[in-house]
Amino acid sequence: MKSVCIVTNNERTAEYAGQDRRKFVLDFTKENVCQVVFRARDLLMNGWRLTADPLAGRRERANPYLTVILEKAETQEKPPGEASFEKDGSERAGVGLVGGVGGDGGEILRVEQLLSIFEQNRDRLDRLNERQKKDYAAIDLSLARSTLDKLRLPEK
Repeated sequence: MKSVCIVTNNERTAEYAGQDRRKFVLDFTKENVCQVVFRARDLLMNGWRLTADPLAGRRERANPYLTVILEKAETQEKPPGEASFEKDGSERAGVGLVGGVGGDGGEILRVEQLLSIFEQNRDRLDRLNERQKKDYAAIDLSLARSTLDKLRLPEK
């Protein structure tokens, strides 16, 4: 059985995930694309894999919202948000608590390319009005739903 983690800064995607009956872990942040990239990169470095290309639809048009969906076999590691403890009983923080470096360098580089795209378009993205932000959120949600629909996840 595999674990699936959704890392996003899109409230619409988080709301959808909260209503979805399939089983996955949601990692939501209100921060910008950079934080989503950092969180996804950390998961990749700890054995998680991308379920879809995060650059899809983003090279031509940068988006202030980003959803990255990753998967990992449950036998190797706990999903983020689940507590894990050191030998002395103290709680560990962060993700990727068990196991070594996982995601291949190509997947990590693909996720990190999003930083460059975001930074090159940051001024334009910071000036978006609310209607435009809603449109971008809808695009990101559509891409996330398409990826989730292709995964065969058990219900909660």
